[in-house]
Amino acid sequence: MSLSEHHATVELDDTAGGPPRLGDTVRVVPNHVCAAVNLADVVEVTSSTHKIDHWTIAARGANA
Repeated sequence: MSLSEHHATVELDDTAGGPPRLGDTVRVVPNHVCAAVNLADVVEVTSSTHKIDHWTIAARGANA
């Protein structure tokens, strides 16, 4: 697997059970989001089991 600021490449082996199906949840933990987070008005903060909070993005539209 490889990650960049905007893209991820995932290689699945036979033990993964094949590619995710439509509707499956795929957990991605980004290592760097500053270039993309300002593209959303709000982000949802979650744990592995439940929603924790919503954060308003103060940087929204600030890269003009």
